[in-house]
Amino acid sequence: MSAITEIYKERSKCLLGTDALSDVKFVVRASIDGETSSAGKKVIPAHRFLLAIASPVFFAMFCGSLAAETSKTFISPTATTKGC
Repeated sequence: MSAITEIYKERSKCLLGTDALSDVKFVVRASIDGETSSAGKKVIPAHRFLLAIASPVFFAMFCGSLAAETSKTFISPTATTKGC
């Protein structure tokens, strides 16, 4: 890899899981010791750019025909923090 690619990779890793430059948020149920709680919620900051380049679904949400309707906060009734 080129030196520039390494710099981009390093800087992108620094953004993961932080509010720095975050422009979207996911609200999911908190998972404690593998058990999900309907009462506990966790807000996970994210970055549209990183999501869009990693997933065609997110690319369509942010850049395609759905872009005008897309919110900055996504609430998922089924997702949990278990995989985080």
